[in-house]
Amino acid sequence: MAQAKTKRFPAITTYLFASGNITQPTFTFPAGSFGTLTPTSFALSHGVTGNASVQIAQPLSQLYQINLAVRLQQLSADLASEQYQGKRQSLAANVKQDSNLDSR
Repeated sequence: MAQAKTKRFPAITTYLFASGNITQPTFTFPAGSFGTLTPTSFALSHGVTGNASVQIAQPLSQLYQINLAVRLQQLSADLASEQYQGKRQSLAANVKQDSNLDSR
């Protein structure tokens, strides 16, 4: 029953990514591209880059069905408890009846 109840809560998923360049890429632009007379070069960082993503999702459209499943499990547990109690009472009644027959 507890497992079914946990499906009511939002699910949280976390993703962590890391990457790094093996080489240091350089972009070279020809002379005059940026208004200068010499070619211009830009080197990219050679460090580690990371990215983190967190997703939170709650099944809003399925909450009614989840609640029905929880209620069904509660009723099943109640029925099993009542059946067990009925068996105990039946056994106790049989023992009392047998003891009354033996005392005659």
